[in-house]
Amino acid sequence: MKLSILLICAVLCVLQTATAQVKFGQLCSGNPSNRKRGCDTKYGCGNYGASRDGGKRKHLGLDIECSDGATVYAPFDVTLKGKSVPYKHNNAINDGIQLSGG
Repeated sequence: MKLSILLICAVLCVLQTATAQVKFGQLCSGNPSNRKRGCDTKYGCGNYGASRDGGKRKHLGLDIECSDGATVYAPFDVTLKGKSVPYKHNNAINDGIQLSGG
């Protein structure tokens, strides 16, 4: 689930730079309305601009809820460019991918 959330977050971050408002179709199986992740005590909030690292930085993506094992759908044509390790520390959600497309 965490990998799915990270993947969707990465895709939405890329798109955030391209346009202010984007509406997608279903992004993962089991969540037809693209319900966003709320807040929790371990990872914080999933909304764009949420505080990270005790306020040192802002979350530049939007986390979408996906169940473990859910199929993740690409909202646009992409090319897989390789692995991404977005965090300096060995976090549980530190396995991402680099995408190129548009």
